[in-house]
Amino acid sequence: MVIVVNPNPTANISGDDQICSGEDVTLNATGGSGYVWSNGGGTNPTATFNNVTSTTTYSVVVTDANGCTDDATFTVNVTPMPTLVIGNVMCSADLLTYSVDFTATGGTVTASAGTVGGTSVTGIPIGTSPVIITVTSTTNSECTLSIPVVAPDCSCPTIPPPTGNSEEICQGEPIPNVIVNVGTGYTARWYNVQRVEELQSSVAVALHHHQVGHGM
Repeated sequence: MVIVVNPNPTANISGDDQICSGEDVTLNATGGSGYVWSNGGGTNPTATFNNVTSTTTYSVVVTDANGCTDDATFTVNVTPMPTLVIGNVMCSADLLTYSVDFTATGGTVTASAGTVGGTSVTGIPIGTSPVIITVTSTTNSECTLSIPVVAPDCSCPTIPPPTGNSEEICQGEPIPNVIVNVGTGYTARWYNVQRVEELQSSVAVALHHHQVGHGM
């Protein structure tokens, strides 16, 4: 009587052990002719697990031609994705640049133009559109989220002249109603203008335009 002792196979798993939350991971097993994966991975040497959102340990049982088995495990570490929400997009007072407010968690924010400080990107040239705002995970630099932001319209609006009836009034009398129409997102501010050639008792009314939150 002869007893033959066959060596057990050596199971091995290879693949990416660092991924970002929500990504798929593909693992490869070697060492035998038959494979059975945990976590619904099937019976092929290669198993793909979709939308992995938390750190998970996978295992495979390997069988060789003699029916001998071995098993192996492999842990995939999952990094949560950082978050990025874009807020106000506003023109600067001189209408030459604009700024973007944002809220970010879980990473460091960079921008393709302008200066990042606190929760905003400022000094973006008005001709730069879109500007790309990116947040990169502090744990895994492969985990990034980018959002393109289109520049607001910072061009100086066309201001029509005020409308109303021309009248002569005496000093101290109320100024007659004068109306001006400005575009959406703008407000009109009225002020007195003194002209050298006019008597101090005369009053001219002029329009000053002021942009309020005009952008995206």
